[in-house]
Amino acid sequence: MAKLLSDTTHKHSDVQLKVGGKIFHCHKLVLAIKSPFFDHKLFTPPSSSSSAAAANEEIVLNDVNADGFDKVLQFMYTGETELSDENVEHVLRAADLMKLTELTTFCADYLADKLSAETCPRYWKLAEQMTLTTLALACKRLYMKEFGNIRSSSVLGSLSEKMMRELLEDDDLVVESEVDVCETLMKWLNSQTQSDGNSVQPYQLLKLADGPVYQSNMSRPSCLLTIF
Repeated sequence: MAKLLSDTTHKHSDVQLKVGGKIFHCHKLVLAIKSPFFDHKLFTPPSSSSSAAAANEEIVLNDVNADGFDKVLQFMYTGETELSDENVEHVLRAADLMKLTELTTFCADYLADKLSAETCPRYWKLAEQMTLTTLALACKRLYMKEFGNIRSSSVLGSLSEKMMRELLEDDDLVVESEVDVCETLMKWLNSQTQSDGNSVQPYQLLKLADGPVYQSNMSRPSCLLTIF
């Protein structure tokens, strides 16, 4: 099948995919075998859906990056592809759309291995949007270890209320003192109240701090009860 993809004559191509203004000459059977998305799109009987593609029909795929889709095609035709920090998110989104479970997992694992304090908020949100449980857990674990350090980082304000809640409610949160927790929470709260349309009320902050058992075996930060 790799030869089909590299054939510049497109002799056996029977469907054209237009992605981001670029035309990909493909083969219906290969696409359908590899991808449930294409199986449905290309071979649904016309009587039940108008999406069945005629020979050599051009199909436009919106919301897919051309470079990312090129890597997805490589995977479908050869079983291999090349990921990079620049293309992995595009490949991931395209793979998810095409219902390519193996490639989706491959991309999520790649991101989990490349996580840093700076990229974690973005990829945590992406993981939640796409229900990538393993990637979301990797992001959470990183910040559980780095919780005491993110107070002075610009990424603190990128954490959503849901993310902050999950961190505070986990028994394995790594902190040295209740002062660290208080200062981090207050700085985070301040960043939220300064963001348009994204304010968090003080009582919600208290809820976030309610219940965790910190790794240092301290009690819930008492300073939170006297701030307001």
